[in-house]
Amino acid sequence: MTSISTDSKNSTIKKNIFFSIPIKAISILTSLLSVNILLSILGDSDYGLWITLTSFMGWFGVFDLGIGNGLRNKVTQEIEAVNYEAVQRYISSAYIGLGIIAATISAVFVAVGYLIDWRVVFNAPNSETKLYLMVSILFSSTMLLFVVRLIQAILAALQKNARSAKQKQKGKT
Repeated sequence: MTSISTDSKNSTIKKNIFFSIPIKAISILTSLLSVNILLSILGDSDYGLWITLTSFMGWFGVFDLGIGNGLRNKVTQEIEAVNYEAVQRYISSAYIGLGIIAATISAVFVAVGYLIDWRVVFNAPNSETKLYLMVSILFSSTMLLFVVRLIQAILAALQKNARSAKQKQKGKT
């Protein structure tokens, strides 16, 4: 019985490796192409600002408070125990918890964001309205991804990392 599950796990690992390689290649190609597209749309100055803003907002993307890793670990444990009801509870709780956190942070941003002089924060010559619009779009996208990225933890728990890599590639800006 253990050899069957070991063979199954090895097969899953091989499939994930096989499918991850072309997905990573597509991701790199997409990133390279997006630079040219964004440069042509935004111009040099706005592109530099866009990269600065995306890097700044990227810092918030790692602050899921360990909920993603905790979810992955608990889902893996409960799947091994064949306790699918607990899996559903953990997933629901994680989405609700991160949803509340993202909504609260977004509400604070809406309440305070327009009071901040973003030109001073980023030392940018852009108009205040344009800069606030850029910050708002990126911030909203970051908060949405904050919640949506839980699917990566779930896919990792299900040992479907190749699909997780595909989701990461789709989520790139």
